[in-house]
This record gives sequence, C-alpha cells and structure tokens, in this order.
Amino acid sequence: MKHKYHYELYYDRIWKLHLWGYNVRDVLLIPHKLIKAVSVARSNVTYYPEKERKNFCERLADNIVWVFKNLESNSYYNSYGLDIKNFRKAEDFMPFREFKLQREGAHYLYQNKYRFSGQIILRDKYIFNCYLAEALGKQCVPKLVGLISNGQIHIHDTKENVSIEQFLQKDKRFFCKLLDGECAEGAFLIEVKDGRIRNGNVDITIEELKNSIGNATMIAQEVIEQHEAVNKINPFCVNTIRIITIRGNSGNIHVFAASMRFGTKKDSFVDNRAVGGSAVGIDEYGRLKKYGYQHKQFGSRIEKHPVTEIVFEGYQLPYWDKIVALVEKAHRAVINIQSVGWDVAITPTNPILIEGNDNWEIQNPQDSHGGLRERWYKLINDEEET
Repeated sequence: MKHKYHYELYYDRIWKLHLWGYNVRDVLLIPHKLIKAVSVARSNVTYYPEKERKNFCERLADNIVWVFKNLESNSYYNSYGLDIKNFRKAEDFMPFREFKLQREGAHYLYQNKYRFSGQIILRDKYIFNCYLAEALGKQCVPKLVGLISNGQIHIHDTKENVSIEQFLQKDKRFFCKLLDGECAEGAFLIEVKDGRIRNGNVDITIEELKNSIGNATMIAQEVIEQHEAVNKINPFCVNTIRIITIRGNSGNIHVFAASMRFGTKKDSFVDNRAVGGSAVGIDEYGRLKKYGYQHKQFGSRIEKHPVTEIVFEGYQLPYWDKIVALVEKAHRAVINIQSVGWDVAITPTNPILIEGNDNWEIQNPQDSHGGLRERWYKLINDEEET
C-alpha cells in the first residue's frame, strides 16, 4: 500500500533540517550498526524453537539488509520471528527508526498547530492524574496520595505540606514513582505498619527512604486493588494493559494494538518487561493470545504464567468494552497528540488509567501481534472502520 503521511512535514524547513541531521548521524553510525547486526545474527536465542531456523548466513544477510534499508540494527529480529524459515516477512514490520520519525513528526505538527504541547499532560504523572480526574472523573485514575519533594509531601486531599517523618507516623500503604519515570524506573512500594517501614519486602528507616528519594520529585498513589480475574493469573503485583490508540487524520480515534503485562516473580511488584515481566497480546474481544514475550535477557516466550501456571490462550479479560471506551475517551481529552500508549489496570469495579505515554515503542506490540506496519498507515489515514 502507499504509505502517505502528513504532507506538511515535507515543506517545513525546521523539520527538514532536523531530518537531515538525523539522517547524517545514522549514516555515519552504519559501521556500529553492522557490528550489532552481526551480534543479533549470532544469537542463539530463538522465540520459536519448534520451527526451523535460518542458518547463520541467512540471518546475517537479513540483518545487513535491514541496516542498509532502514539505517538501524534490528534488536528484535528474533522476537519478531524473522529468524525462522518461511514464517514472517521483514517488510510487514515497522522499523523503529521509521516509526520514531512518524511519531515525532506528528508531535511536531500538532505542537505547531496548537502552539503548545499536550505531551506535558502525559509525561508529568501528577498533571496526568489531576487532569484526567477532572476530564473523565476521579473513578478513572488511581487515588492520589500526594507529591513528594525536598523531604516533604504535598498531601493531595488536604492541600497541605508536611514532612515525610510526620506523614509516616500513621499506618499506610502507597506506591511511589518518579514524576517523569519510564519502564518502572525508580518505582517502589512503601508500607508503614506499627512504626515499621518496608520498601517492598525490606525493612528500612526514614533516613534510608529519604536517601532513596534524594532530590527526585515523586508521585505517591494508593495501592490499587485489582480484579480477581487478573489476580488469578498473577496476584503478586498490579498487572497492566498497554493499549495504544491512534488519532487518524480525520480526528477519529482507533485502537492500534493491546497487550497485557504480567510480573513473573513472587517478589516483583511491577510488570514491566524491562524488569523481567512478560507481555501477552490481546485480541479485539479482550482475550489473551497464546504467548507471553519477555526480553531476551530474562527468557523468551511462555504459554502460561511461571508461578500460577495459568494458561494465557483464550483467557477473557473483564470489562474489555469499558477499557476500549475509556482509552478512546481519554485520547479525545488530549487534543494534540497523535498516538498514546495507555497503561490500564482493572479493579473489581472498573478499569482505571495508570499512565499515558506519548513516547511508547512499537517493538513490544509487534512481538505480540506480528508486523504492524500496514496497520499503522491504515489507521493514521482512517482507512479502517472506527
């Protein structure tokens, strides 16, 4: 298909200058990318061990062609299944570089059109929570505890500032994360009971807690109670759905792809793949697909949860229609962002929005769903039914 896109980008001098610099940099880095391509081809990790794998020369040729065609190395070559004979076609997959230019180009255009960037709504977790609580209703986001900074916490409900020492005098349980953190960076769970403070499963002092926060600004939220259907698969942490929405050129909102992320260990309180979690694709009816995909340093592909042994395939998630309606409504509230990767938790009564990410990545969806290049271009050009 013809991959038409926002034509305004091709006539914008600032964007063309940015693109020129981006291209020059990536051409100069081709030798480094070729070294990485050789490493990918040599990898013994395959995500489809039951299928016949290409030999080393074939894998190497694939990766070299990818570098010169897309000006990048393909770290996801094996998880995409491109190392398997007669299985998938490389041209069906959206290269990360192409995707990033599409994503960032759209942000640039929308920012110029509206004279401000809606990215701040998504990147600042406190603003995100407050804004969407007003736009959609308080039931649609986690309950805010407060904002931690400079040894104090601004308590959201009472609008007062107190010291961390004073705040921790009473029993409580809350989740902390960096105001602008990514991939579970700086996230931890705090529980205060009978004067004892625990960070996850480790006892700590107030001074140790303050030292771990340092000069960072963190958001504190009440711990989410998740739906029993999700607990059945993994009760050890809050497991979230990553569901991506795209605003087409007409303004219509489309669901691009979705997957459910699960923590895979009893002692893990986060589900992100960057820290060992697994992502399972979700079909259009809210049912889990067959496989969960992990980053190669943690494993490869699993068909059931490693602790509870619940099989993924066909597992029906609750409130799917409500989840889709929620993210579509949320995206309409963020008027100048083309695509958003929403993180959604399912409580016993309804889905809630944990985060929205304008800088989401396409590799994880393509692990779970296969090549999504054609789907991306169809949706931004409104070539599918809404």
